[in-house]
Amino acid sequence: MVCASCGDGVLAVNEACDDGNSVDDDPCSNDCVVNNAPCAHAVVNGVHFIVCPELLTRETARGACQALGYQDLASIHSGAENDAITELGRANGGTQERYWIGLADVATENTFMWSDLSPVDYLNWYSNQPTPIHAGEDCVHTHVYKVNPGTVPYEGLWNDVSCLETIGYACQLRPMTACGETITDRDGNSYPTTAIGDQCWMRTNLRTTHDANGNPVTRHCHDCDKYGGHYEWSTVMNGAPTSNGVPSGVQGICPDGWHVPSQAELELLITFLGGHGYDCGGVSTWVAKSLAASGGWAANPWDDPLNCTPANAQELNDRSGFGLIGGGYWNPTMQQYYQSAETIVANVHEGYLWTATEVDATEAMFFRIGQYYWEPGFTNYTKLGRANVRCLRDDAAP
Repeated sequence: MVCASCGDGVLAVNEACDDGNSVDDDPCSNDCVVNNAPCAHAVVNGVHFIVCPELLTRETARGACQALGYQDLASIHSGAENDAITELGRANGGTQERYWIGLADVATENTFMWSDLSPVDYLNWYSNQPTPIHAGEDCVHTHVYKVNPGTVPYEGLWNDVSCLETIGYACQLRPMTACGETITDRDGNSYPTTAIGDQCWMRTNLRTTHDANGNPVTRHCHDCDKYGGHYEWSTVMNGAPTSNGVPSGVQGICPDGWHVPSQAELELLITFLGGHGYDCGGVSTWVAKSLAASGGWAANPWDDPLNCTPANAQELNDRSGFGLIGGGYWNPTMQQYYQSAETIVANVHEGYLWTATEVDATEAMFFRIGQYYWEPGFTNYTKLGRANVRCLRDDAAP
């Protein structure tokens, strides 16, 4: 998004539009345009909102918000935020009466969720809304004008309609969640997070049954409460191509703002730990112990006088906060799980995570920690196998 008269081509972190500097109340900030349509901007308790009259379907509007540097369609958590969006819509000069917000019940009928997965703690429906008896009305907009004189005012009230209607849209830019706080997936599962260097990781394995858009995904459970879900590689990727980039750029089945890590990103994790005192025995690559959960590992059948394996002196594990538990993997040929605490074979107990990086048309890379390995490592395995998933935040840890 650029200002019509004085943009510098850069959207600063705390400016609503490209007005040549990062001052939110600069006179040019009211001059923002999107495809020649004016957009109105306001800040409410540190949250930036922008309301644009360009006519788009709901999903296209979500993409437009992100292309403008905003996180998503607006989620509304107070009367003050709702009033601000209503006033912004009016500020657009009456060119559009209805604007998409982030609420929808696409995944489960009559269970409305915000697209950014924030809590549904404020609602402002119009009379007799929502309308679950009307099939296909899954997405929500707000009104900004009283369109039916003599009836209940529409201003600031919400209605559910088909997601394919083309109307205006409201976007938000909320302060980034600090790494170490809890995030939530589409199912409502919560995950603690941890900062390791400039990476922000989920501290527990993914266990969702829906992608970020609410589409169902196939999750297999060896013990989902203990290990998280086990998924095939194609499920994890969710239609995305292989990547070994930094970042991988593969959201897959991770929540919005998070992605499936590439092998290269996990190698950076190992390198950081080895170079910042998280190694064991003075060997920079011996960081498995720092990544492993502090408990639950099978005994080490081999000598380990330095206690550098996850199995020995387990109370000293997990100095990094990564906390990987040994959930094993699914062998599609034998049709059973191997190497979890319940399915140990040949004294081997290991944790496996899929990466976004394939080897060839039939195999992709696992990241692996074993109870008697000093070093974490990678191994190629059939894409039809099942392993756990850890998501990595798109933005660097603050």
